[in-house]
Amino acid sequence: YEPVEIGGRRFANVRDSDVRWRAIATVLKQFGVRNVLDVGCAEGWFIRRAASDLHCFAVGIEASDCMAVGELSRLYARAERMATIRSFVGPKDLLALPKFDAVICMSVVHHIIRAYGLATAGEFVTALVSRVNKVLIFEVGTAEESSWTEFLPELSQGHEVFVRDFLERCGLRDVRVIAESPYYHREVQRLLFVAEPRQTGDTKLAGSELT
Repeated sequence: YEPVEIGGRRFANVRDSDVRWRAIATVLKQFGVRNVLDVGCAEGWFIRRAASDLHCFAVGIEASDCMAVGELSRLYARAERMATIRSFVGPKDLLALPKFDAVICMSVVHHIIRAYGLATAGEFVTALVSRVNKVLIFEVGTAEESSWTEFLPELSQGHEVFVRDFLERCGLRDVRVIAESPYYHREVQRLLFVAEPRQTGDTKLAGSELT
């Protein structure tokens, strides 16, 4: 899903990761980020880049087997300042984590919506926001993608408005688009968002109130 580098050779992947990394790196620099959490890190490309390019301490969490390939490449390269954890995490698990300057959550929440519904997705993101010190970087599937049309809500005002409202309800402010890149099947562009946490207790709606 994401690039993998072994022995100086980069193996191709299905998503345009370079565009997203350049946008993410700019944000991490702007916010003076020293440590990063990537929830749903896949092969761990973004935490590896954060560690090697920006000298952040970076941790990734991934529930699927694809993390094993990234971990092997990390061990082979003796990549420092990064680690991956194999785990499925829910809201309670997220609350047990320490806080990070930056949290990345890309291509995760639409899976939660499909499996458990929008309210549970709101609870997940609200818990995730509580782990953010400075900035959240966020991407979610769209109803315009054939794989997700059946599961995601109809968007009368468009995807960007939906995501902005969703993230604000989960405790974020200054939600804005920083990049766009082709979806897995290349049929539409996905937007990459960045947002900042509001003060504690300033969340508009709890996750269970998102419908």
